Amino acid sequence: MSNRSPHPDRRALAAFTLVELLISVSIIALLLSILVPTLGRARELTRRATCAANLQGLSRAVATYGADYRTQLPQFSAYCGSWLWDISYLNRDYLIECGAQRRMLYCPSGLYQDLDQHWWFGGFTVSGYWWFHRRVPPGGTGWTAKPLLDPKANPDGRKYLVHLQEDLQVVTAAGATTFRTLGPGDLELAADATISSVINGQDFFGYTKGGSTQPHRTSHMDGGNPAGGSIMFLDGHVSWRDFQDMRKRAFGPEHWW
Repeated sequence: MSNRSPHPDRRALAAFTLVELLISVSIIALLLSILVPTLGRARELTRRATCAANLQGLSRAVATYGADYRTQLPQFSAYCGSWLWDISYLNRDYLIECGAQRRMLYCPSGLYQDLDQHWWFGGFTVSGYWWFHRRVPPGGTGWTAKPLLDPKANPDGRKYLVHLQEDLQVVTAAGATTFRTLGPGDLELAADATISSVINGQDFFGYTKGGSTQPHRTSHMDGGNPAGGSIMFLDGHVSWRDFQDMRKRAFGPEHWW
């Protein structure tokens, strides 16, 4: 007959020691420090993919409009606002009629913009993307368009676009007398909103105050700095542009793309 006790040794059931507990907590903290940024990065990559899909959908809507109006882009009316994400109700509705949806007009990394007060903002819609269509028709009056860098003097210069098939002569360097040609595959038609305010001579990429009760900020952030943004080009393709490759091209507040 066995002399072993039917009860397990109480010492075998002893709880973790303090050292073992601290080691376990440290391991969990280490795993969280690795996993949380990874999950955040994965979510941002998903948002970027959705953002690119939004712009692809808007590009198709613009192409549909152009097919009906002799390759013209929707031209912004006199009441379209002055920031580059402001679009008139008329042109917003044209995009919807041509297949766009409200959600496409807002980047998923900047959904704070998708508010009814922005959709109906006193005569125009505050969207989530910069638009580079011509702002006011020839001879028209209304909101003054943001001045863009002059392509005849600055290699980062641009112009407001009128047709699906356009090109632009841009100086090769400041002060140069030679030019290069930007075609539909080079000219931006819409872009993620990357916005800054100048404070004490420095660009501040936190929240920027405008006419809305809701402060504005750059859509895709990497900590305290912009990460970049998706760009829709005149030929219809969409690609990502890192912030280091963006330039400040319109002002008051500062518009980057």
